[in-house]
Amino acid sequence: MVDCTPDPNLLESMRSVGYSLNTAVADIIDNSIAAHAKTISIRYFDHGEDPYVAIIDDGDGMDYETAVNAMKLAGTNPNAKRNANDLGRFGLGLKTASLSQARSVMLSTVQHGRQNTLRWDLDHVARTREWDLETLDEEQTNLELPRKVRDLMPSTHGTCVLWRNLDRLGNVAGDSLQDIDQAMLELSGYLGLVFHRFLHPYPEDEIERISITVNDEPVPERDPFLVNNLATQRQRMQRIPGTDATLCGYTLPYQNKLTMEDRGLLDLKQEKGHTLFDTQGFYIYRAYRLITWGSWFRLLTRKEATKLSRVQVDIPNNMDDEWTLDIKKSQATPPKTIRDAMKRYVEKLAAPSRRTQQFREGEQKMKSYYDYLEENTNVVKSNANRNKIITILSYLLIWAFAMIVFWFFASGSDAMGYSLMFLWFILPISTFIVSIVIGKNNFWGKGKWAFTLFFGVMYMLAEYGTFKMANNIAFNKLNAPDLGMIVAGAIISAIGMLVGSLWNKKRHNQKK
Repeated sequence: MVDCTPDPNLLESMRSVGYSLNTAVADIIDNSIAAHAKTISIRYFDHGEDPYVAIIDDGDGMDYETAVNAMKLAGTNPNAKRNANDLGRFGLGLKTASLSQARSVMLSTVQHGRQNTLRWDLDHVARTREWDLETLDEEQTNLELPRKVRDLMPSTHGTCVLWRNLDRLGNVAGDSLQDIDQAMLELSGYLGLVFHRFLHPYPEDEIERISITVNDEPVPERDPFLVNNLATQRQRMQRIPGTDATLCGYTLPYQNKLTMEDRGLLDLKQEKGHTLFDTQGFYIYRAYRLITWGSWFRLLTRKEATKLSRVQVDIPNNMDDEWTLDIKKSQATPPKTIRDAMKRYVEKLAAPSRRTQQFREGEQKMKSYYDYLEENTNVVKSNANRNKIITILSYLLIWAFAMIVFWFFASGSDAMGYSLMFLWFILPISTFIVSIVIGKNNFWGKGKWAFTLFFGVMYMLAEYGTFKMANNIAFNKLNAPDLGMIVAGAIISAIGMLVGSLWNKKRHNQKK
């Protein structure tokens, strides 16, 4: 046992800092990254297992003295000088984050092949009334570690933080495994965003790539700026005067141009907090780790015109005090001098977003107008096609009706008289009128003149199918069709077509 007696009121204060599951796990991962971990595995319980959450990394690990200091219920000076990539702040993250979710936290760390395990168990403290930090040997450690966690334990260097008795997690997420699964799914998405530059570093980022998994599943890839999308407009990076902080603005492609992959990278959903409108604003990164996002800090009003705008703000960890970074590293407020620089930058950035949306909205309106024209043009075309068919069918019905009457309802001298009436009265008038209709409506354009041949052929077939065919039958002989009738029918049709075309031309001249 190690004597780590704290102030009696400190414990409940530490448990009430306001961590969520997401921010608590992220705080533990900060320590893993600071320890140069490349692989971070998060495991949680399955059916038949006692509830637990474990975060295992392959970082540097700790010796016994360092591990004890890490588990002490006291912080370090937040203003102390630290490595540029150190994601810690107060030195309280391991304890406050862990105890905010669980009543038992065990730290098992390996360095140079030697394992050291320490545990805070609040129920043990309550029973013994002693503020003693438990030290576990290798055998006790193996008994306490769940089998799946034990299989992931590093052999030469690395650290495991194990949470048990998850009282806060159960109260918030629910007691069923289904509820925990949902909470862990949301955690995975959160980690994918907060550490997205560690998981998929930008070309200019001076960091090594890491991997994070939750129950062996990689956290989803996120990129709030779509840097690999060629349609994303990136502004020139600007350093904030007098600081090491930088600003870099992005204007996303118009929403209708976003692919399914783009929407996945942006984590776009219908619910609040996951739309383009909700996620516009500044994205504050501290040593490449995302702290807060989706706010203009009252420098701009969140509105539709700027929903495509995002600003990447990189601040070093030596500016924590100026930015009033909270213990959970989930909130940061820029000081006035930096706010002024951010305001000037973002006012220029808003213009591309507005232009992109106005252009696309104009494009959409034109597209709608063209769709309207096309739709109406299609209706007109459909009506014209229907009228063409009706016109030709009307002629063919008259032609067929006359033929039927001749053969089935006329006989002898009546048949001869009807044939003459059909050939020299009914058919010429029908041909003439139908040709006028075609010319007047300019059916088939210039191709309409080809129909004069059609009408000529029909005129020839009418003469051959009535008068001449009757003579063939009567005299038992076969005479060829009179090709001269084609010329007669074509001339009648051409005259009608000409009359209709002149009518059409006159009508158009009157409209002008």
